[in-house]
Amino acid sequence: MGKIGVYYSASSTLIKNIGKCRNQLKKQNDDVSKALRKLGEINENYYELNRIYDNLNSVKNKSNSDIVKLEKFGEKLNNYVEMVKRSDNDIYNVL
Repeated sequence: MGKIGVYYSASSTLIKNIGKCRNQLKKQNDDVSKALRKLGEINENYYELNRIYDNLNSVKNKSNSDIVKLEKFGEKLNNYVEMVKRSDNDIYNVL
């Protein structure tokens, strides 16, 4: 085998290895693309969970506000009941 045969063999091996490298890079590129798509999905899910959390927090705050309003209403109602009892006692005492 002369110089041309050696060069041909080396070139053939080099081309074969370049092909393997190309296929490996293509597979890695596909894997990276899949990972990026998955990250995008995770990111969307994260924002959706944040939105749900904010909505739940808003409902909780509104509930707390409603509870405070109901407690104040209860206090006013109790004060009114006490006032009616006193008025009733005053009327009874006058009679």
